[in-house]
Amino acid sequence: MKHTRVFRDSNHLPIVADLRRDNYGVIDCAALGQSIPDIVVANQDGNTALVEIKLPEGRFYLSQLVFLAKWQGYCGFAQTTQDAKNIVDSPDDYSLNKRQREVILGIVAEDLTDVGRRGKASLGKEQITVKKFERLFEEKYGVKIDTGYE
Repeated sequence: MKHTRVFRDSNHLPIVADLRRDNYGVIDCAALGQSIPDIVVANQDGNTALVEIKLPEGRFYLSQLVFLAKWQGYCGFAQTTQDAKNIVDSPDDYSLNKRQREVILGIVAEDLTDVGRRGKASLGKEQITVKKFERLFEEKYGVKIDTGYE
């Protein structure tokens, strides 16, 4: 049987533990890979959201961004437990909206085009830092994105 290493950011397990302690339903999806967000969170009001947990110095696989941008339900980025709670408790304010999803797909397309000019581009292997993603989002589109980071 082949075992693969599961990578979790250092804030991942504490966020999951805090959410469970506060009576949120949590499914940890980190071991699934395939660009699926880190956790599924449900609150007692019946809202459910996909949450990608990142550290400020972290990196997104472009395929992770595409997955979230194309997801039809609530989803977003979190650095803290409160960020994850906000996404599921106040999705109209904190979940990715239609415009943000369009901008994300634009950034991914531009980044893949740049990589393609340098050589072979692969959506599943190419990465972008959280900070670069935030900067591109604001500079190129004049819109800020809330990745949970100040």
